[in-house]
Amino acid sequence: MGGGLLRDPRTLDGILGVIRDSVDGLFTVKMRTGFEDTRYFDELLELMNKHSVDLLSLHARTVKDSYKSRVDYSFIQKAVEAVRCPVMANGNITTAEKALRVQKFTGCHGLMVGRSAIRNPWIFSQMRQLISEQEMFRPKLQDVHGYIEKLFDATWNEGIPEKSHLGRLKKFLNFIALSVEPEGTFLFKVRRVHTVKDFWEVCGEFLLNEGRAEQLFAEEPYDGLVARPNCEEADVRDLPACCA
Repeated sequence: MGGGLLRDPRTLDGILGVIRDSVDGLFTVKMRTGFEDTRYFDELLELMNKHSVDLLSLHARTVKDSYKSRVDYSFIQKAVEAVRCPVMANGNITTAEKALRVQKFTGCHGLMVGRSAIRNPWIFSQMRQLISEQEMFRPKLQDVHGYIEKLFDATWNEGIPEKSHLGRLKKFLNFIALSVEPEGTFLFKVRRVHTVKDFWEVCGEFLLNEGRAEQLFAEEPYDGLVARPNCEEADVRDLPACCA
């Protein structure tokens, strides 16, 4: 319920003070720009300075926005200018190229990547490659199949029922499937498999068979596809012109 505290800077002030007094090491904060709106944003930034927060990760949406609104990176730019600690930019960092554009626009000290790292675990090495002006690795669908094989092993425990294991895998595939093919057929089919055999047949059909292995994995999610329809919307355009 941490996001609810963004409606009550006075209570948050006291909590941050107690934590700061109790923490000898680094004290970091991750927050959004507000709860239902951004009315307290400036006051919240002042609290970061008052309590000598060592690093702020800012997701530039409100709590009520969930993942359905555009990300307003100008709030991160403002935070960079206002607080004395390093600021991490968070929110819809979908590609390595976009990461660098957001960093340049906001002046942030680093970037936090969540959902897109599930979909594309190469995003961090891709960022490093772009920063060092190397050729950026672009995964193919056969690389994605290899990634899923690793996830299959990582999510398996001795004695876990087949259905439960597939349930774990599907949580990852909900994100990965967004960049496999534009119609969403792979996403539809993989959500409905009930056996491991069927799971690998669907993966082979869309990732390996009929020349698909050499096709590039899309950098962005395809338009209209979402991993969690209850809290996300497709195709959120959030880069201002100066950042695009």
